[in-house]
Order: sequence, then structure tokens, then C-alpha cells
Amino acid sequence: MHLIGVSADLVVEGTDETGGVGRFRGRVIALALDEAPGPGPPDPASTWLLVADDDKPAPVWVAQHTVTGQRLGR
Repeated sequence: MHLIGVSADLVVEGTDETGGVGRFRGRVIALALDEAPGPGPPDPASTWLLVADDDKPAPVWVAQHTVTGQRLGR
């Protein structure tokens, strides 16, 4: 597992029902990637984003495949 801090102002939104998070929207502050077995980009199923959502009491981890929108800046 690799944990990477994100300094860019990347804002994502989506819904993660399986993780119990529900709807989320906020700035990504870190990424977690499971080790990929070979070359190429990481599998979205093994990529997680730590999102600072102003409507949640603490940042939440969401799976990349639950993200339905993303943009740079607020």
C-alpha cells in the first residue's frame, strides 16, 4: 500500500453507499494505492481518496470508482 499526499486543489464528488459514506464532495488530501501486479495505471478498484468534505465531521476515504465528478480548484 502506498499513501500519497495531494497538494493540488483537486475537488471530487460522488456517492459511496458500500462504505457507508453516502454523498460526498470535497478536496482530496491524500491517495492510497494498493500495489499493482504489473506495469500500467492502478486499478480504480484498488485506489482510494481521502476527501475533506465540509459536511462530514472528519475526512472520509472513498473508492475511486465512486467518484462521479472531479475538477481542479473550488
